[in-house]
Amino acid sequence: MFIRKLTLDEVVYWGILFFASIAAGYTLITLIHISLREETAFSQTTYMKSMAKFVIVETSFGEIRIALLRSQAPVTSNNFVSLVQAGFYDNIKFHRVVKGMLVQGGDPLSRENDRDLYGTGGPGYVFDDEIRGQQMERGVVAMANLGRPKTNGSQFFILVAPDAPLMAGKYTIFGKVVSGMDVVDRINSVTVDARNIPIDPVVIHSMDAE
Repeated sequence: MFIRKLTLDEVVYWGILFFASIAAGYTLITLIHISLREETAFSQTTYMKSMAKFVIVETSFGEIRIALLRSQAPVTSNNFVSLVQAGFYDNIKFHRVVKGMLVQGGDPLSRENDRDLYGTGGPGYVFDDEIRGQQMERGVVAMANLGRPKTNGSQFFILVAPDAPLMAGKYTIFGKVVSGMDVVDRINSVTVDARNIPIDPVVIHSMDAE
């Protein structure tokens, strides 16, 4: 049987191909590990066991009490409570106020002074929607998203308008304000800039679950 000797160019070619394959395999394994870590972090955060039914939001304008709709949005409620228990929301701001419509918070980057970052932050993961056909009515608490499904994270909004039919079916509703809507209304009345960011900060000092 005749065995042809490889030329130097062929040896170089096959060597490059071999090492490229190893590099590609290593990259794939790394991406899988990152994905698994993110999924694990999501699972640990989202499915933290808690019997909390309410979240109390202490703001620079007063207290807001939210009843969680656990039966309608169990994953979203658990995610919210676990972030609350971890202190994730402490000292962030209501960074977006749309007059007569809603107030929005939940962005950890709102702790910074760079207002260009406001609205772009989150917990480092996203998760699926739990849209059950609830009515978008005054006082509901719902997840903000990126304008497409499965992009929930930590940002949320409280609806001030009597209703918002154009928003129905687009956002996961997971809570309802049971006291403190007067506080929400005062927050909604603050002066904002062209991007609906309050001129004077509206701060969430802390949140507690009970």
